[in-house]
Amino acid sequence: MNQEFVNRVSGLIEANIDEKLNGDFLAKKLNISRMSLHRYIKIKVGMNAESYINHIRIEKAKSFLLSSQLKVKIIALKVGYQNSSYFSKVFKKMTNYTPKEYRQKFQGYLYK
Repeated sequence: MNQEFVNRVSGLIEANIDEKLNGDFLAKKLNISRMSLHRYIKIKVGMNAESYINHIRIEKAKSFLLSSQLKVKIIALKVGYQNSSYFSKVFKKMTNYTPKEYRQKFQGYLYK
């Protein structure tokens, strides 16, 4: 497995980011076993499939926070979190900022 595999996985996640995603979904779409998917992702990106899904979701959320004025609950939905409180908890765990704090701290950097 090479970088092409990682690109396929990340593209699949991004294309379905607002859906209920998990390792089973990805494995089925890629026509491989769930165990193989987890092994390949772990080797290539150093995390399990669910963590990688969350990573991509949070990266997309950061982009929305910095490039739009969308409300946090709308961004949460757009990146696949049905519960904005849970989204904020995951976001804070991964970035050390709440979504609102992240927007306030970094949004101005886009225009400097």
